[in-house]
Amino acid sequence: MLTRDETRAMLGSDAWFGGFWNRSGGHINPLALSRGLARVVLECGGRIYARSPAISFERQNQRWVVKSAQGQISGRALIVATNAYTGEFSKSLAPDIAREVMPVLSWQMATQPLSENARQTIMPGRQAMSDTHGELYFARYDARNRLVTGGAVIGPGNKPEKLKLVVAERLQRLWPQIGQVSFDHVWNGYVGMTTDFLPRFHRLGPDAFGWTGCNGRAVALSIALGDEFSKAVRGYPESDLALPFTDPAPIVAHGLLRRLAPLMLMVYRRRDAREIA
Repeated sequence: MLTRDETRAMLGSDAWFGGFWNRSGGHINPLALSRGLARVVLECGGRIYARSPAISFERQNQRWVVKSAQGQISGRALIVATNAYTGEFSKSLAPDIAREVMPVLSWQMATQPLSENARQTIMPGRQAMSDTHGELYFARYDARNRLVTGGAVIGPGNKPEKLKLVVAERLQRLWPQIGQVSFDHVWNGYVGMTTDFLPRFHRLGPDAFGWTGCNGRAVALSIALGDEFSKAVRGYPESDLALPFTDPAPIVAHGLLRRLAPLMLMVYRRRDAREIA
């Protein structure tokens, strides 16, 4: 646990009352990680099919057949690991799994590289930071001294431009020494949220498994789960797996709640303003 003075020294900001330093944590470039994993798959003789989303799968002649618009492949075992995108390309892929997770659009952005003076006082140890806001405040450096952060925005209009204004104001409020803030990159993607913020693991048939619900923790979680699912398809007994299997449990009125989910941002902002956990 960190006092206010210790937190100020670590982050270079007076914005937080205190903090917790998790010395076992860290941060990485997730795109570089994905490319590295893909390279290893290819080196091991695996094949990766891009721009051909799966639209359905079924059991045929003791094998699993996965179909896309361009063709189909088959295999002895099957793992469905499509998380928040399970229902985005095909409503028939795994509808029960698609409806047990709420896709929430997450925006990320990277500033222009910070000046050396700013970098020496803003998180000088280059730790990744996040806090307990409902509308999460977070930041980390990339290798080029860009500050990678993000936020959320609701309503019509040019959302990237609106978000730039909101997050720039936030960064200047948290770190006044940052100066003028501009952004080189803005991107987004779906985060798969579950009602209890825990992932879901399923048996889909002989040698077939599925999972969803990363809840914003996919980078570390999916790497660990990959090893467990490899054991599953190799026939390890369930008692040896760190996978509590359940049946899919679709969220009631999923379609309606998905349309209403972005409005929760207003609730989070109100709670944050009142400092209610």
